[in-house]
Amino acid sequence: MGIPFFQMIFIGLLPSVLKVMWYRMRGARIGERVRIAPLAVLLSNDIEIGDDCRIGMLTFIRARKIRLGNRHRSIS
Repeated sequence: MGIPFFQMIFIGLLPSVLKVMWYRMRGARIGERVRIAPLAVLLSNDIEIGDDCRIGMLTFIRARKIRLGNRHRSIS
């Protein structure tokens, strides 16, 4: 399983706004004012993130389902 270097380079380096747009285009349900820091990667086919969430730098989440409620903070 290791570190997802491919996703870090091609998705993780995108600015937060573009990264949120990328995940939404792939079907993720992402709330308002969500920030995803550089090199953070979410690996799942079912993603739901509430409003005002922050996902910190170098965060890797690999799961069948990802559910983060409103105002959740993920700090690496």
